Amino acid sequence: MLLLKTNDGLTIGQPLVPGAKVLAEVMEHPTTKVTVQHFRRRKNYRRFRGHRQPYTRLRIRSIVPA
Repeated sequence: MLLLKTNDGLTIGQPLVPGAKVLAEVMEHPTTKVTVQHFRRRKNYRRFRGHRQPYTRLRIRSIVPA
């Protein structure tokens, strides 16, 4: 964590705030593959590629100061 604001004040990390933790929950992780198909007739050209975006959706539950 780079910056932490509490009732006591503001703490800026150099580069991180020591002991601070972020508690999160994984909400969604994509498992479906996006398929891309290219085809040109009479040219013997066929391409089929799959792709997965490596994005994970998180929900931040709490931020625990040091």
